[in-house]
Amino acid sequence: LGMIKTFADDYKLAGAKNTCIGRDPNYFLPAFFKVTYTPYIAVYGRNRKLLKTFDGGTEPENVYALLHPEK
Repeated sequence: LGMIKTFADDYKLAGAKNTCIGRDPNYFLPAFFKVTYTPYIAVYGRNRKLLKTFDGGTEPENVYALLHPEK
């Protein structure tokens, strides 16, 4: 848990809007999202609807493009 806090501090994620940092010791999230690979990214829009998931991760530009389609 200490390493997670250090990571969040280093990348200033603790104050980021709509971001949660933590552990999932009971593995609830993989079962809920049907995760098959990690890293796993789920991107939601303003209306809280799932826009897209990325099994195995993706580049930040791809996430940004989903959240800012007009740019």
